[in-house]
Amino acid sequence: MSRKLDTDHQVAPPSCVTWLEQRGITAGGYSDWSAEGALDLMEAKDSATGNISVSVPGLHLGDNIEAREKHAR
Repeated sequence: MSRKLDTDHQVAPPSCVTWLEQRGITAGGYSDWSAEGALDLMEAKDSATGNISVSVPGLHLGDNIEAREKHAR
C-alpha cells in the first residue's frame, strides 16, 4: 500500500494556543489540537509523514524579539 506525504500538516501546540489566547487571538480553530488527534488524522488519510507548519495566525505578531525568544528552539 502506498503511503502519502502531507506537505502542509497544520499544528497548534497547546503552549502556542495559550500564548495567542492571552493576546485575544484564537488559533484558527485549532484550540483542540493534540498530537494524538494529528496522528489519527494522518492514519485516516493514509499519510506516512507530515511536514509540519504552525496553524494560522502563526507565531509572529509583529515583535521579532518576542517571536524569537518565545518560539525558536
